[in-house]
Amino acid sequence: EQDSSAEDCRQQELSDQDCRQERSAQECRQQELSDQDCWQQERSAQDCLEQERSAEDCRQQERSTQDCLEQERSAEDCRQQERSTQECLEQERSAQDCRQQ
Repeated sequence: EQDSSAEDCRQQELSDQDCRQERSAQECRQQELSDQDCWQQERSAQDCLEQERSAEDCRQQERSTQDCLEQERSAEDCRQQERSTQECLEQERSAQDCRQQ
């Protein structure tokens, strides 16, 4: 009687041990999952940085396009200026011609 109960106890002990092993296996899986989450999050953080960088590039690009437009405008102004200077010279010349006459 006692023998069998001692045996039962040992059996019980063994199954407790199994339980513990099962639990630690479970914990391992949990850990693995959370590691995976970390990895996912890291990747998405990386993606965010990439996107931010390309947005910055876009802004840079926009700025330089703006600069180009500005420069083009001022070149146009120069050409306008040149034309009116040319016209002034023309008029002066014809005024001088008049005086010559």
